Amino acid sequence: MSSLCFARRIQASPNARAACLILRTRLLHIEVPSKPRALGGLARKLATKNIRITSGYATTVKASEKASVILGVSDLDEAARLR
Repeated sequence: MSSLCFARRIQASPNARAACLILRTRLLHIEVPSKPRALGGLARKLATKNIRITSGYATTVKASEKASVILGVSDLDEAARLR
């Protein structure tokens, strides 16, 4: 598991005085087997440590054995230690 930093720039409306707002979020990146129930197993591991998933993204490539999952979690440091 590794952590990523995601920065998102939000533009203000044309009539607003502020130029932009930048939000930074640390995210968890993990690869899981590309098979049924794999993501559920990860969610159960996080739940046993009382770690909440706040957002999630996942992708895989056809015929790949792994799926790449990016999660926003309530306790990134603890989640990164899970195996």
